[in-house]
Amino acid sequence: GSGAPDDLDDSYEAVTGSFRLVYHVDDHWNAIAGWGMGFRAPSLDDTTGVAVAGSGSIDYGGADLDPEKSHTFDFGARADYESWGLSAFGFYTLLDDFIVRVPIGDASGDGVVDFGRDNAAEGWIYGFEAGLFWKPTEEVTLFADWGYARGRVDQTTAAGADAGDQPLSKMGPSMLHVGARWEPRETGVWVEGLVTSAAEQDHLSLSDGTDTQRIPPKNGTPGYTVYTLRGRYAITESLSATVAIENLSDRDYRVHGSGQNEPGTNAVM
Repeated sequence: GSGAPDDLDDSYEAVTGSFRLVYHVDDHWNAIAGWGMGFRAPSLDDTTGVAVAGSGSIDYGGADLDPEKSHTFDFGARADYESWGLSAFGFYTLLDDFIVRVPIGDASGDGVVDFGRDNAAEGWIYGFEAGLFWKPTEEVTLFADWGYARGRVDQTTAAGADAGDQPLSKMGPSMLHVGARWEPRETGVWVEGLVTSAAEQDHLSLSDGTDTQRIPPKNGTPGYTVYTLRGRYAITESLSATVAIENLSDRDYRVHGSGQNEPGTNAVM
């Protein structure tokens, strides 16, 4: 049927597990591999939501949905020395019973094909992440990390046609953090500068392309770079004060898929 149910009382269960292997190459290097299962229970929007799409069709929730399931495989290496360290990992995730919109005919009687939610798709995600730190002196630490991910899942066009695998909705862009910390010994003080940079995200699903409230209609969410300065002072052994000034350049930017712009220059104490 179609439309929101009058009453919904359901529970969702799943058995999940994981397995990890660590190989100690030597005192400083480790190779790591793993496999893990996951599941996501349907949300209230998935089961009872009703919305009018841009094409004029109506999207209904699905009261009989099952949880989405996933299997993730990852492999990487980590090094840890006194003055430097690094890590690098890759992962691949298989998505099963993924909840997507599927055509259900003209349920509203207005001559337009309507859609409902169903566990009708499979997909995948792959990605990489890396991080490092270096201590040129005992009081100074330089650090950086980077992450990248892409995903695709079976989808249906607004007209109800099979579109094959398309970009996964709301996938975050490539992100980079670079920073430096100064921590004078025996002072209880540290000061840190951080640069956060996100690439443009134009890897959009079919629904992302029409979600103009959250995502700009041309070329997706713009990239951005923001700067943060923060520090801490240990007043006593059990009391400390921290302060941060975020977005020093007063950049107008938006986290992909969030639907709202982040604050301008912001002080936190």
